[in-house]
Amino acid sequence: MAILSIELVSKIPITVDQMPEDEVEQHLIITHKGEVSFDSYTADNKKEPCRHFMVHMDQHAITMALVYLDLYFEEESVICHTQGERKWQLTIREDDESLKTFTGSLGEDILFNGRSISYGLRKFIPITDLWLFDGKK
Repeated sequence: MAILSIELVSKIPITVDQMPEDEVEQHLIITHKGEVSFDSYTADNKKEPCRHFMVHMDQHAITMALVYLDLYFEEESVICHTQGERKWQLTIREDDESLKTFTGSLGEDILFNGRSISYGLRKFIPITDLWLFDGKK
């Protein structure tokens, strides 16, 4: 099956030492057509994004990113553990309209063939402070 789109939601817990304007949630959507949409939300406002970004990306880069995600998450041995409150959730929509959802701990990057998927995505998506799977900025 081919991936039509992915949605990645990365969340960190709200703590007492955070400022109201600190980001606590990020949503990234990538489609097979090269459309990238990003929204982030603060601790004090989860209804209106504090940052919003939409762009049409290079088709080759998008295809490579989706192929890496497809290959990684198609493996039967994929096991994602979620410990703590810093987490990500990935939803993959395939061409047969099926949805697959995976969750994991934000901070443990996903490696495929020894390569960081988060680093690869950051290379071509021009969004600052993109958490993705590893939570790095």
